[in-house]
Amino acid sequence: MKKIIGFIGETFNDKLRYLCALLSPENRLVIVLVLLLLGAVMNTYFMFYTISHWSSSKDTDKHAIDHIEAVKTTSDKTGLIQETENIYNYETEEFNEEAR
Repeated sequence: MKKIIGFIGETFNDKLRYLCALLSPENRLVIVLVLLLLGAVMNTYFMFYTISHWSSSKDTDKHAIDHIEAVKTTSDKTGLIQETENIYNYETEEFNEEAR
């Protein structure tokens, strides 16, 4: 698989170099500048489009930050072990639904 991907990459590179060699330096410069300008325009468009739609979103709760609630635990380990034993009966291997 690595050899196939390497072969495809090398072939693509060779074809691109051949096509670029056919262009004059002035044409290459024009193509590079047009591609840079096109990329900058598209980047600016997507940035402003995203910002404008993000701020005018009807679902404002989607962007709200909720605080994480602290977990309530017992301070001593014996109380935690006792709670676990109340929930799960090891002798019958069943859960106690009332203790939950």
